[in-house]
Amino acid sequence: MEAKKISIWQLAELTGLSRRAIRFYVQSGLLPAPAGAGRGHYYTDEHLQILLKICTLKENRHSLDEIAAIIKGPAGPAEISMPSPTTWTRLEVCPGFEIHIQGGFYPVTPARLRKLQKFAGQLFGINITEREDSK
Repeated sequence: MEAKKISIWQLAELTGLSRRAIRFYVQSGLLPAPAGAGRGHYYTDEHLQILLKICTLKENRHSLDEIAAIIKGPAGPAEISMPSPTTWTRLEVCPGFEIHIQGGFYPVTPARLRKLQKFAGQLFGINITEREDSK
């Protein structure tokens, strides 16, 4: 069975990365070179999965060196297809009330976390603005 061929344009759209960023990851060795030659080169689902993993690691504030170590790992390419530990974001709404968000599904930004914290507080009748963050 032939691998699904994905253009760099499609890959950029699916990952939210620029074509320049994708080429950078290829040049830096984080992403394998595209298959094919010349203008006929293409990417595959394997490239897509690696880029999605890179995006998740970037969201969790890993440096490029850390991402390279995780992607390449001691087991080499076989490790990429194996399940990896999940990353969770812990959001404390107030003492005793936390929300846990699994990484890789939705982009987690500080603004989104604040909105979620405020919404959860409203849902349970907790005034978040009165909360002291530094004790």
